[in-house]
Amino acid sequence: MSAIRVPGCPGTSIRELLSMHPGLQILEVTVESGGRIPLHLHDCAATMIVTRGSARKLTADGSTQPVKPGDVLAKAAKEPHGFDDVGEGGFTFISLSDGRGIVDPSLHEVTNFQLMPS
Repeated sequence: MSAIRVPGCPGTSIRELLSMHPGLQILEVTVESGGRIPLHLHDCAATMIVTRGSARKLTADGSTQPVKPGDVLAKAAKEPHGFDDVGEGGFTFISLSDGRGIVDPSLHEVTNFQLMPS
């Protein structure tokens, strides 16, 4: 699958790596240098593995957490989260989500994604 741009997320694209297995979707998420994924939520739980670059994980209470390659992050369904790229050259992570996932492969678009009010 080719990369999908994520509406409301400057410099962010998603590439689906696996959706053939029922109840599991694996995505590669790339945030370009200076890009961001604002605070948002999904109906599914997810585990994210940082593979490149550095970023700040954003949380609903306003706190941030630095993340780097090798870090593994878990989030519950409907848990607000986001990321700001802070390094040079962008930021990439692998997302493993349960349920219906985040991307609808038949539509080739992000469908399970709700931005939080700023």
